[in-house]
Amino acid sequence: MPVDDGDLRRSLRVTTRTEKGTVFASLKVGGRRAPHAHLVEFGTAAHKIRAKKDSALVVNGQTLREVDHPGAKAQPFMRPSFDGGAPSALGAVGAKIRERLTKENINVPAPEGS
Repeated sequence: MPVDDGDLRRSLRVTTRTEKGTVFASLKVGGRRAPHAHLVEFGTAAHKIRAKKDSALVVNGQTLREVDHPGAKAQPFMRPSFDGGAPSALGAVGAKIRERLTKENINVPAPEGS
């Protein structure tokens, strides 16, 4: 899997919240650090890029009002990572949930096998 600068990797985070005594955990990617995450995961179709009103695009020294973008091939990273590392991913999410339960003063049973 190609890695240019690691922004996608650094944007991964597990968040937790409680609602009426139930703890919910989510794995999130993107945000301000990598707002393009979904475009990398799923790719893009061919489309036009148009200059905003009263401005222009400069491509290879040419000033243009619009260009045809050929689209981008999908480079999935979330699903293959989960498929290949499901046990460790689930362990990490479980650890985060146990941390949140402890914070909420809810009795947390020890993980199986420990």
